[in-house]
Amino acid sequence: MTIALWCVLVAGLLPYVATAIAKGGAKGYDNRDPRGWLEKQQGVRRRANFAQMNAFEAFPLFAAGVLVAEHLQAPQGTVDGLATRRSALSRFGLVRRPHRALAGRAKGSAAAMPGAGPHL
Repeated sequence: MTIALWCVLVAGLLPYVATAIAKGGAKGYDNRDPRGWLEKQQGVRRRANFAQMNAFEAFPLFAAGVLVAEHLQAPQGTVDGLATRRSALSRFGLVRRPHRALAGRAKGSAAAMPGAGPHL
């Protein structure tokens, strides 16, 4: 299984992690009106709720893009690189983004960055 397909798997599970954070162990959770209860939440629970909603919205397009690229046999390094940079994995800091580290050193054009190319 390629790195990109692992990213699809993990990105598909992350909304459920955020849902567990938003709802788990909370006092007064109302299963008859979960949306109303979630709207009243503050702090971490509120952010986790927004994260799970965003993840559920973004996942289908991300998964479709990876699956189409795999099916069309796009260069695997490019597919893996784009999947790790664009996925929820990188948002949560689970995957390193080397291009950000290089961007701080390179002043001027993107061509000055080693490994920079049209795939970035």
